[in-house]
Amino acid sequence: MANAAKHKDMIVRTAMRLFREQGYASTGLQQILAESGAPKGSLYHYFPGGKEELAEAAVRLAGTLVADMI
Repeated sequence: MANAAKHKDMIVRTAMRLFREQGYASTGLQQILAESGAPKGSLYHYFPGGKEELAEAAVRLAGTLVADMI
């Protein structure tokens, strides 16, 4: 997986985990970036809509993972 795709995936997976553990309102973008290890510019490059757009991607991924388990 290329670095760029890896960063996007790590941002989404980290957001998914933190939203589940802490809730949407209690999770900040800086925390997501710090825990994902992705550069700050990656977040705004892949998710120009900010936290809302990132949350949509996290929910889609979670849905896909659950559907795959079923």
